[in-house]
Amino acid sequence: DNEVCDGHPLYAQLVRLRNSASVNVTEICLPAFSKGDMSDMIAAELRLPTRIVAELGDVVHRKTSGHILFAVELLNSMLRDSTIHFGLNSRRYCWRWETICSLKTDDNVASFIISNLSTWPPETLHTLRILACFGFHTDQGVLELLDASCVAPSGGLKSCIQNLVNIGVIEIVGGLVSLTHDL
Repeated sequence: DNEVCDGHPLYAQLVRLRNSASVNVTEICLPAFSKGDMSDMIAAELRLPTRIVAELGDVVHRKTSGHILFAVELLNSMLRDSTIHFGLNSRRYCWRWETICSLKTDDNVASFIISNLSTWPPETLHTLRILACFGFHTDQGVLELLDASCVAPSGGLKSCIQNLVNIGVIEIVGGLVSLTHDL
């Protein structure tokens, strides 16, 4: 709730969609997680006892105000940059406490996602834009045709698509390339 304020460009678009006769809008309000809920979620995902992750849960809760989508993006970002990592010696997930405590987060999840996108190589972003033109999913054969066209990034689509798979933005199943979630 209140993810975007009145002056935000997304807010104006939401108002237009709500007022449109041709678009049905269903709003889903996700209540904020409590500190305990956040710790329980992190404990379940990292497969660790809640007592071990409680302090981490408190920090994630404070940095995200309990907003679950924001928390998931923040945790995924910490996994990507190895702030949270699997320790082979300890055989469990570990984290760099000082790095987590000093993390700067944006005011909302949209800004946070945009800041994450800004770290991606331009070719990967270009490939994501191409994929977005096809909606939620497209046939891999279409992308193979595009790979030989002038719309493909200079290195081709294949390596960029693999990068997007590695990041977790898309998946390829049975020749179908699909976005795993909306950004």
